[in-house]
Amino acid sequence: MNTLFKFIATAIALAVSFSPIALAEENTLAPVGVDKPRNDAYLLKFQDSAVTANTSGYQKESPIQTLNRTLSKSYKAVLPNCGVDYTFGCIETIEVKNLSDSQWEMLTPGDKFWNHPIAATSPQSDGTRDEYQWSTWNGDSKIGLPPSGKVQVFNSIKNPHGGGAAYVVKSIISGNDVFEGKFSINQFNLSVIPVKILRYDPSTIGSREIFSVENYRFPKNLEFRITIRLGELYSQLNGWFFGRVENAEIDLNSKSQTLIVRGAPSVTPVQTGYMPYPVPERFKDSFLSTPNSFNGNLSSYIFSPTTSDAVNNWLKYREYLNPDASYESEVWQIDAAPKSFAERDRGFEACTSNQSGVTGLLTTNATAYVPKPPTWNAKESSLSYQVAGPELLSDGKKNLGNYLLALRTDVASCLWKSDLKNAKATVEVTNGDGSAGAQLATTTMSQRNGWLYFSASGFHFSAPTIKVKLNSEKIFKITCLKGKTKKIVTGTNPKCPSGYKKS
Repeated sequence: MNTLFKFIATAIALAVSFSPIALAEENTLAPVGVDKPRNDAYLLKFQDSAVTANTSGYQKESPIQTLNRTLSKSYKAVLPNCGVDYTFGCIETIEVKNLSDSQWEMLTPGDKFWNHPIAATSPQSDGTRDEYQWSTWNGDSKIGLPPSGKVQVFNSIKNPHGGGAAYVVKSIISGNDVFEGKFSINQFNLSVIPVKILRYDPSTIGSREIFSVENYRFPKNLEFRITIRLGELYSQLNGWFFGRVENAEIDLNSKSQTLIVRGAPSVTPVQTGYMPYPVPERFKDSFLSTPNSFNGNLSSYIFSPTTSDAVNNWLKYREYLNPDASYESEVWQIDAAPKSFAERDRGFEACTSNQSGVTGLLTTNATAYVPKPPTWNAKESSLSYQVAGPELLSDGKKNLGNYLLALRTDVASCLWKSDLKNAKATVEVTNGDGSAGAQLATTTMSQRNGWLYFSASGFHFSAPTIKVKLNSEKIFKITCLKGKTKKIVTGTNPKCPSGYKKS
């Protein structure tokens, strides 16, 4: 059961949750799919986790058993807009434009979400409940605690969607005090959702605090550029970024202590299927529940790509999954995993153990992927990564994949032992059955702002592996003489100019 995310549909009137956005007409609402729980089978669904718009910040203390400490502190902060009150750990700018435009539009801050005042609780193994109050605070740069505000919408005049001008833009940071009195980041999230505001806080007449919204699809050919002013938190952000941003670019500026993420929403197929009840013998330890006494249905299981066994679960249950997608979601989201979680590959550890900061970025439209760096093969000098998804989209067309890997150039130079100046990349897509050369894909490599970008697009599923190799052309140097004149010529095949002779 620890490999599954059990989804229990509980109606909470005060919660505002979001479903993925469908690939449909621009003015349509986001669908939730037609797959329903049944009493004769478990519903299996591979999709990105739902996003909750009114997620609120909290701080809490937990007792721990150590010789020198009695309490462990943790937090989840919703980063506010930068301003007089917030000078670090805040959203500096949110920009949007059509891919055909040259000028970016700056989004303007709009209404904020109403935070329910009742404390949230988490059950403990001993039956007690750990309570923490939703709250906002100013932050403390001396101890590495970011500020926290209310989630809000940002409005676009030039690029509205079918439901209006509002976009929910959230940046959430979670952390804990690894060293007593000093916090460190253990999770980072950045997301954008087009919404239509339905209701405001019903408890106060004339309130402008948002109570409920509806999702809408992103306008076509739209991209966002978001700048986070990290300030004193800059040195805490490390590890890897993963997510659903197409043609993504990342820029970490140590001088301004900012993070900039740019890209378009990713269209990702949601794949479903049914596991029959009673389950086959080999799955008996994975599905232990019985039909619910309230409605007679069996539980549904949501498999998230943010778990380390997402692809393995897809391979495990693939024979019970539909060959075509239930629908296509449209998501703009970036998550970060700390170095301690993401970089367990020895090849990466050797090149990053003495370095701080974000090492790489990986994005894909695959239904299932693993939030960790590609596997380094020292013998082949290659990076490989496996993804998975349905062969067909919901309309029956071929599901074509995209994959982008951005690697910091100093880390890439360490891995391939090359200065990258004359490097050429080979990006190969191998079928899930291990047969190479069967897939045709468009592949590219480029260098920008201290990052090395590899991409592959147009490949097909079900469980292909993408392998990246980097070959550096050897550069030779010769000395050429013409009388007393000497000239040095370099290149892959250097030759002396006319009238010169090789020394």
